[in-house]
Amino acid sequence: YCLITNQLTLKNSQVVRHYLKRGKIEWFFKIMKTYLGFCAFFRHDPDEALIPHFEMRCAAFVLLQEMAH
Repeated sequence: YCLITNQLTLKNSQVVRHYLKRGKIEWFFKIMKTYLGFCAFFRHDPDEALIPHFEMRCAAFVLLQEMAH
């Protein structure tokens, strides 16, 4: 496997551990988008989904930063 990261201070095992958490995080955000009604935007007008989608990605970034510490 080859995983690329910009986190040069992490050991290989830490990078793999974070990558393995990706599936759970993606599942969580899929559930949250459905619960908050964001998925309906995707079916009707993709442009309206950009801001909620970006907000969810920012929240994911913050969550990952907290999990890394």
